[in-house]
Amino acid sequence: MNGSWSRSEEVHVTQPPLALSFDPFLKCGTGTLAGHPSARSLLFGDRRGRLCRMFCSQLSLVGLIVWVAAAFAPSALASEYSLIFPDQPNGGWGVDPNVSAPATESSSLRIEVTSPKNEPPELLVSASFPSPLGLLRQVTDDSEAWGKGATAWAEILVSEEGGSWPSAQLVAFHPVWGWFSTEPTRQLRPGRWTEVGWNLSADNGDWVSLESRLAWNDTLRRGLEQVGLRVYSDQGKPAQVRIRRFRIEGADEPAPPLETRFLRLTPETPQRGRRVELTFDLSRAYDNPFDPDEIRIDALFTEPSGLTRTVPGFYYQGFERRRLPDLTEQCEAVGRARWKVRFTPTTSGHHTAVLMLRDASGDTFETQIKFDVEDAPFHGFLQIDQDDPTYLSFTSGEFYLPLGLIVRSPADDRRQYDYEFEDRAAQGTYAYDTYFQGMADAGINFSRVWMAAWWTALEWSHGYRRDYPGLGRYNQLNAWRMDYVLDLAEELGIYVDITLHNHGQFRGSNFDSEWYDNAYYSGQGGVVDRAEEFWTDPVARSYVRKRLRYLAARWGSSPAVAWWEMCNEVDLVSEYESTRIRDWHREMARYLKEVDPWTHIVTTHYTSGRFDLSVMGLPEMEIAQSTAYRSDMIERCVEMYTDHAIFGKPVFVNEFGVGQSHAELQSNLHAGLWASSVMPFCGPALFWWWPYVHEKNEYPQFSAIRRFHEGEDYRGRDYHLTQVWLPREAGRDDKTLEAIGMQNTVSARIWLYDPLLYRLDTPGAFASSEERTVPPEPVVLDGLQPGEYTVEFWDTWEGKPIHDQTLRIRHKGGGFRFQAPKFERDLAVKIERE
Repeated sequence: MNGSWSRSEEVHVTQPPLALSFDPFLKCGTGTLAGHPSARSLLFGDRRGRLCRMFCSQLSLVGLIVWVAAAFAPSALASEYSLIFPDQPNGGWGVDPNVSAPATESSSLRIEVTSPKNEPPELLVSASFPSPLGLLRQVTDDSEAWGKGATAWAEILVSEEGGSWPSAQLVAFHPVWGWFSTEPTRQLRPGRWTEVGWNLSADNGDWVSLESRLAWNDTLRRGLEQVGLRVYSDQGKPAQVRIRRFRIEGADEPAPPLETRFLRLTPETPQRGRRVELTFDLSRAYDNPFDPDEIRIDALFTEPSGLTRTVPGFYYQGFERRRLPDLTEQCEAVGRARWKVRFTPTTSGHHTAVLMLRDASGDTFETQIKFDVEDAPFHGFLQIDQDDPTYLSFTSGEFYLPLGLIVRSPADDRRQYDYEFEDRAAQGTYAYDTYFQGMADAGINFSRVWMAAWWTALEWSHGYRRDYPGLGRYNQLNAWRMDYVLDLAEELGIYVDITLHNHGQFRGSNFDSEWYDNAYYSGQGGVVDRAEEFWTDPVARSYVRKRLRYLAARWGSSPAVAWWEMCNEVDLVSEYESTRIRDWHREMARYLKEVDPWTHIVTTHYTSGRFDLSVMGLPEMEIAQSTAYRSDMIERCVEMYTDHAIFGKPVFVNEFGVGQSHAELQSNLHAGLWASSVMPFCGPALFWWWPYVHEKNEYPQFSAIRRFHEGEDYRGRDYHLTQVWLPREAGRDDKTLEAIGMQNTVSARIWLYDPLLYRLDTPGAFASSEERTVPPEPVVLDGLQPGEYTVEFWDTWEGKPIHDQTLRIRHKGGGFRFQAPKFERDLAVKIERE
């Protein structure tokens, strides 16, 4: 239903109205007349008038009974729901402080409820035109009526002092999406009762957002916090405004049959490895579209081979971004919220999808879509390699070695160093344009993004920030941001570790404490009092499972998702207790695997030297990873690999980086990258300080690492840590050269380095930054089989072999010996049997 409705009838405001309307909720005009003699003679002056009076009295009594029943039972959704409650102060309405001005300089705008004989109550308001008049009420008892009603109606009379053409409009406030208003306003006639109607449903363009380009929809109006009526006049003076029969109709209408509307498939020509989207509306609206217990949507996709995948659907609101002159990002909601199912076909050919709906009423609906997928190059999704479970590969079979840089969020607000990096916090997704492009240019193919409260968390408290709806309802701006980050990553060939929780979210004291802003905290409307109860409370767990279903629905189809990380530094949560953390991780990882159609890798994360064997040993935790914040990264890498290799899983340093200056951070970065590169980790260590790398242009260090590993496939080589011997002549300084590496019986990777640059004399102190020339030294390693070998030396800063130093050695058995050339800082070595 579109448009507006109005009907005016002249009434002299100084005389009390006489109601002749027998239905107090009549829509098409009131039939109300002034009490002048001719009218009285016509209706009541003769016998026919007396009969008419008796008939009218009986019908008026019926109307009064109906009105009383509706007015005093506001919780019952009758066909018409009164919005003026005589048992509440001012009928439940107050002054809207956003628009209203006092009637006089010395008095506030006042609202009175009057009850003319045999009439429903009226609001009598003193206005001071041309200042707007605004009435406002909290949506509490009548929230269901506003959420389900078809039309709002009101009869409004503005006294003649209100100008020539006053007008009225409805406004509504949503706690997340802000203010909406009807457009245009409804014209009134001064001195006359005018009945006005407003369409409340989403199927019309009568409502506009005052804060964005978001389309009015039936779901958001079920979550309204305030509603109001505003009366305007561009001329006039203090006047009287009277409002009666303010009501909502159609709230008790039965729900339409459950079905999809406007279903479409994009793109029209799907390709292998490219995401396909089903986008559609539903015939019904739901109070919480994120709750699968209220409305559950799944699509069963069948590939040409007969393989089936059940993909959950999700609720989606779109946004657009723009960059302001100060380079900050501004995001604006656009269009109508809709439903989506995302699917990435892994094969070409004919596909079918059966879209299945089921809601809390038990109603169901199914529809089928058929589409053909064109062939295109596609690596597939990341997985633990099937033949060598200590490394990663794509489902296509190709080897994958993550070379990464953390970009947790647009900026890091900590300042643990002398050099001040540019703060890009306000740049939002534009910061990722900058960082990811710089990474891709350097050959970096991996990153890590937190779903932190200040960045892309789905669930957090409304008290923390307005765009968080609270527990069980998901932040659509943050979800859109994650969409953007993953789409950009996929375009640039970067794979992302999505960190679902961080330890501060479950800390109530000391450093990184965020618990008291957490949506799960009872003080924010959540379900538990203490942070440690989050892991065991069954209601909290049910909310987590629903959130996992949503993120699997929204991002499970993205090949750019490297793995789901359940919690960052989980050992730092309040009152850490092994059993409850283990049980939570097992349950949530299993559920996530169940609802993620592409079964992405799942893991979690501990701090240096504090990992929990009972958690990391779970088969559901598929990568053994911890931080390595140590000045001596060489020693820390050895310790970490030795501790974690017992699990027979990929081992990964997913955070490192310490230093108080550019020189210290540069040295620590270099040591961490190269020490981890010549050890059997599943990839080089992941550096934390992304602003430092960008601002100081340390990208070439990553490019050098990439070139060193280019063309390598470490699967099946059975590398282990090697013992490198450095024979010393009598009197030689044993601090001139050290080495670390990995080998099997026919191959080795060694890193030779100056310990005064990359090792510590005392824990907690930084090594010297003074460079020196390391003289030629003999190097010996055991365990290589006899044969012809090539020894290739690499410049670790340029990322290229030093060809004039390449050696060819015939090894006859015993210790494999070669002479390292003189160098400054460090040198990498590749040893291969020909």
